[in-house]
This record gives sequence, structure tokens and C-alpha cells, in this order.
Amino acid sequence: MTETGGGPTLAAKLNTLFASIRPDAERQYTNKEVACAVGCTPVMIGYLRSGQRDNPSINLLRSLEAFFGVPHGYLYLDDPGLTRRVDDQLAMLDRMMATGVMRIAQRASMVSAEGLAAVTKMLDAVIELERARGERDG
Repeated sequence: MTETGGGPTLAAKLNTLFASIRPDAERQYTNKEVACAVGCTPVMIGYLRSGQRDNPSINLLRSLEAFFGVPHGYLYLDDPGLTRRVDDQLAMLDRMMATGVMRIAQRASMVSAEGLAAVTKMLDAVIELERARGERDG
């Protein structure tokens, strides 16, 4: 489904956010959790996700964007550049979750600056070893 401008519909964008922005790696937010956070009903979230409703208030759209941490306008502007940037970032987040990089990043956030510098050096060494063996491109 696309909007008149040819971009993804509100439902498609919202479902992308549910799939990509998660409370933890094992599950997605529920309609009820999001509804409670943004001040509407779970039924309304369901309608928006299914495409049964596609014209919510600007305040609800902005609350949804704030909840999911995406820029204002992602859900309601027909801005292909903004949509592409956010979708690219969400795709990267999905790859990071799927490959375990997010778990490493979360653990790294608990390390001191000196410890992080040491971990970075170790990662650089592993990358060089894999490149030398032809196991990684780039």
C-alpha cells in the first residue's frame, strides 16, 4: 500500500516501527503498550496499523514518533528523503539486532573510556585478521 505520493502508507511505516523498535530482542511492543504511552486506545493503534484509519490527529502522530524515537514528520510528511533516511537507519538497527551487535553495544556502554579503547583495538585486530584470511569484505 502506498500513499498518493507513492511512498509507504502510514500503516506500513507504523508496522515498520513496531518491527524495528523493540522493548527487547525477543518481542515487539504491543498495541496496548504503545497506546498507553501515547494516550490513545489499543483499538486506535490497531486501526492505524491495519490501514483502517489513516488520518489521526497530528498530536497522536507526533506522540507516536516521539515514542519510537523517529524524527517529527516521518509518519505524516510525504518526504521521500526523510522516509529513506529513517528506513535505512531502521534496517541497520534490524541487522545489528539480528547479528548480535546490539548486545555487544549494550555491554560496551558499561565500560570505561579506557576499557572501550582497549575493546576497539581488539576489534580492529580481529577485523585485520579476518581481512587477511579473506573472511570479510570491507
